Amino acid sequence: MKETEITVQILDDVNDLINMLKNKNFSLEEEFDMIDYYFSKDDTETLKKLEYIDIINHSFLVRQIIGDDNSINLMFKSKELDEKGNVIAEEKVKTPVENLEKTIKIF
Repeated sequence: MKETEITVQILDDVNDLINMLKNKNFSLEEEFDMIDYYFSKDDTETLKKLEYIDIINHSFLVRQIIGDDNSINLMFKSKELDEKGNVIAEEKVKTPVENLEKTIKIF
């Protein structure tokens, strides 16, 4: 199965958004919480000066999924953007880990 991840910022209430999408004939297929812990070699001041794509392409994350299928993965993403800032290509490496706290403590 091909996986496509779309990230958006929602300024409305989540339930209002779900109802709006249902009114446009979308259906809710799966619901879960996703918590990302990003790690970078750069300090906070340097990160504030970097573009989003540079931060993502030089960082890794620990992703926790809370839902029907709980999981914890160590991940690295490499994204390519077009001139408008849209993601046009992404490579993702994902490795399962067993313990969230121990994994975060390592980094």
